[in-house]
Amino acid sequence: MNKTILITVVCFLANTQGSPRTRRALPPGYLNVEGRDQCHETESPIGGSSSYLCLPVSKPWCCAQASWNQLNSGSSGLNPCASTGFNQDPCGGMTNWDACTASKPIIPGAPPGGVPPANCQFPFAYDPQIPGSSPTTYFECTYYNTNDNQAWCKTVNGDYWNCNPGCPGV
Repeated sequence: MNKTILITVVCFLANTQGSPRTRRALPPGYLNVEGRDQCHETESPIGGSSSYLCLPVSKPWCCAQASWNQLNSGSSGLNPCASTGFNQDPCGGMTNWDACTASKPIIPGAPPGGVPPANCQFPFAYDPQIPGSSPTTYFECTYYNTNDNQAWCKTVNGDYWNCNPGCPGV
């Protein structure tokens, strides 16, 4: 009798193991990403009563690059946000102590050492001094008219230097 019950239980478990009704759902991949809360936004459809997590178009400044890469790998379960500019900023309320900085371009043949980086000033206006042109306002580093293929900005000191990695526009 005990063998019959045991065989019945084993057969039942074998038959229902792959059934959608008995299979457990796995958690979404983004839950395994450290620092994910600084990388995604919460989006609510217009007129909707619910919200969902989504990935903004560009990496928020407070999101670690490794986390951003992992979330954008396609296995996180997060989709791109449908709207831009309406979602809550994941970095809102935080101070960017690693603000965008720029370094003085290195001149070939110059002695080693150098000048410490300076903070970029955004927005800034640049006048290319071309007859008939007017100043252009930039809200991030720009590659316009660069001589060394480096993005640049106007610093708080009034100089035009190369933007360091992590700056907007780089």
